[in-house]
Amino acid sequence: MFLEKRSRFIRQYQFNIYGRKKRAPAIPMVADLGEYSAMDAINRLFVAGQAFVKAANGDTIEIVDIKNDPKTETLTLLFHRASPDAADPDYRKKAGGRVTVRTAKKEADEEQSVSCHLIIKTRLNAKGVYDVFLEEIPRLPITLVQQILTRALNDYVYEFTDEKKRTHETYTILRSTGVKSESVSDALKGGYRGYITLSKPADAPFVDGKDFVAVSERMKIKIKTEIEAKSWLDKIGDLAKGARDKGWEEFQFDIHMDDDRTKTVKLERGQEGQEIMFVRSEQIFVKKDLQVCCTAVRDDLVAAAIAIG
Repeated sequence: MFLEKRSRFIRQYQFNIYGRKKRAPAIPMVADLGEYSAMDAINRLFVAGQAFVKAANGDTIEIVDIKNDPKTETLTLLFHRASPDAADPDYRKKAGGRVTVRTAKKEADEEQSVSCHLIIKTRLNAKGVYDVFLEEIPRLPITLVQQILTRALNDYVYEFTDEKKRTHETYTILRSTGVKSESVSDALKGGYRGYITLSKPADAPFVDGKDFVAVSERMKIKIKTEIEAKSWLDKIGDLAKGARDKGWEEFQFDIHMDDDRTKTVKLERGQEGQEIMFVRSEQIFVKKDLQVCCTAVRDDLVAAAIAIG
């Protein structure tokens, strides 16, 4: 995936934060200096130089900038993903029918990196729930970003007083959910064609269970003819029912979006023949070029992102 100079895709989430102990009040996202808040918890980890995690392949994901903006009511965290083993990028040039390639060499102490913004609305949407916007960058998913926030909040112990005036200590739990923003029917402007993937627990008697273990079976089905948008509910729903009757537990299908992107949607048990909502990324545009890896929060990107919410 290539990143465009003045455009990004933004995915919407909601963060639910609450105290670990029952009846413990949730800390706010931001608060005055000296008061408990999620921002204070994240800042403490950041100042201590611990606001990072290591990916399975050795890449480093870390917070490099934090900005609280009372005017826009946002708390923005800028993340980097740095890869010491990434191949140097190449640039090609075609002139007079001849193609040449130039490799951008990195210095010995440099790492190829990308950045992404995580924007949190500091005004509550509901009790303990905050709206969140994530800049969609390859290999910087919400799961890795959330690991850092979870550690910051778990390590941040705070006190509260119960109804009997007893003082307790607790910490904060964070849960994230994608905001389902579009239906499959609305996304299918034209016909539907693509692939359907089924999976179920593997039944492999030839696997001895000692040195090998069977995890799951997968089947990929190709749609040969175009299915009209108005017919997808019935046809795919019937296929899903038949698959579940044969023991297939997971049913996923691809949607080809009008922005040349593909989204994989999971059809849960009992949803056959029903309209399905899914999380769609919204494209935003800015006037000035966006770096692949920036070191400070871009206010114009933040403004464009929260405008879609």
